[in-house]
Amino acid sequence: MQDFEYIKIVPDERLSGFVESFLLCANHTNEDKEVIIFPDGRVDIMFSCTDQEPLVAELFNLDKKARRYIFKKQTRLFMVCLTLLGAKYLLG
Repeated sequence: MQDFEYIKIVPDERLSGFVESFLLCANHTNEDKEVIIFPDGRVDIMFSCTDQEPLVAELFNLDKKARRYIFKKQTRLFMVCLTLLGAKYLLG
């Protein structure tokens, strides 16, 4: 098994106006890892979970600044990367 896993999925044509991509990331190690998340012009909804913690949802890239993130050990992340239209629809 790899220490880190990253899978990018392109959405179905029916969602492509609202969703740029879906991402699955996983830290399979027994160590927390600090990463820097750089804004890329999208708004992302990130869902994270571990065996010990409940599901958490966070919005990213609303402030347009780089952000430090602690990628906790044995954590799985699922991200929905929205298009501008998708972000406008979701955030009103």
